[in-house]
Amino acid sequence: MKILNHLSAILARGRGENPDSVVAVFAPELSSGDNQLTIVESVRNMDTDDAGEIQAGDPPLPSSGKDVEGKDGGFPKYVEACLHGLRLCAQLKRRGDRELEYYHQDALFEFLVRQSRIKISRKRTAIWNYYFGIGPNDPPHPPPNDPPPPPGLCAWKPQTGSDDIEFVFRPTPQIEDIISNVPRFSNVRRQRTDGESGSEYPIQGTTILAFADALVGAMQLMETALKSSNLVDVCGYLVTIYDLLKAFPRQFWENKSLQKLLEDIHRYKALVSPNEARELEHESVTLDSDLDSHIADFPEPCRRFLRTFASLTVIYFGTQFLVKRTIFRSEVPFKVHVFRLKSPVPGQSDISTQITKVVELWEAAGLIEKDVISQLDVGALKTMGGACHCEAIIMASIYPGAATNAPREIRDVFTPY
Repeated sequence: MKILNHLSAILARGRGENPDSVVAVFAPELSSGDNQLTIVESVRNMDTDDAGEIQAGDPPLPSSGKDVEGKDGGFPKYVEACLHGLRLCAQLKRRGDRELEYYHQDALFEFLVRQSRIKISRKRTAIWNYYFGIGPNDPPHPPPNDPPPPPGLCAWKPQTGSDDIEFVFRPTPQIEDIISNVPRFSNVRRQRTDGESGSEYPIQGTTILAFADALVGAMQLMETALKSSNLVDVCGYLVTIYDLLKAFPRQFWENKSLQKLLEDIHRYKALVSPNEARELEHESVTLDSDLDSHIADFPEPCRRFLRTFASLTVIYFGTQFLVKRTIFRSEVPFKVHVFRLKSPVPGQSDISTQITKVVELWEAAGLIEKDVISQLDVGALKTMGGACHCEAIIMASIYPGAATNAPREIRDVFTPY
């Protein structure tokens, strides 16, 4: 199942006008002698359903500088290229040809990132807005009369005292460069005291913020790389973010104020942006990464945080996992049935009759004034049918500034799908 989950996540690139395309992968049996797959792509903007069959043998992997797109091939061609790239890298690993293996793994990784760059960009932005709390145009210190900003890692203030944990952090070589450039880390840097070469960082009190600083920095650098279409750097920062979170020590996740902050973020988002919360959770719940394996006994907010980042970095760790599997090392090519199905989109229904009944019930119960009823244009409100229930439609009409002047969280509530 883990093989199919990772393969499905890699194939669901979410391109162009179909950012929500969903890919499901089925297999009766995965063995080195019978590699048969059924792959279904569900796409919203399609005229008709489509089906076909491919055999992922030994076609050349498309250049990382080109997209697999257009009417000539499209999604089936992308599936073929992905399976060929995974098989090639797995077989080079089996033969022990390290130089060629690393070369083709880098090429495959960059190719996958290029194909999924829009999805990666949207995911990074969604995670940033959800967990970090400050947008690029938001002031770091809002005016005193403004409401407090939403909870986020950028505004985290660790508690000190009984919950304070002192420990020494020794980073892995993969993250040493980004760690050493974080001021809160570099200010306490010293030579390792355990006899090994390298640096270590004593963590005490608010120094624990250095871990959040490193993650913030990596996310911001990744945004810059995405905006400039520097895909080599995008690949690098995906790996950096994954390596950072995997290297964060247990003591970081044991910090009580961090756990409370994550709980506050999840509670706040569930109230003001429930669709955003559901979308992030839905995309990460089926991924089985090793990011949260070392904190399996920790509170759910920490594991949920790491699962969300797993959905951002799955192209990296998913590829690393798949090329080690026996079925990709097999000389037997994959026989693949590809189906492209049009996603069902519920049509808008005329619920003006139901709205009228709700208004009449409210009026009889004294819950709505006659002058308010006179403001309602029931005929116009029916266009919102299918987006939300009657009561929400009525409230949207009563609140005249809902569509333009309300805070973003309120506008999201009143905006139909």
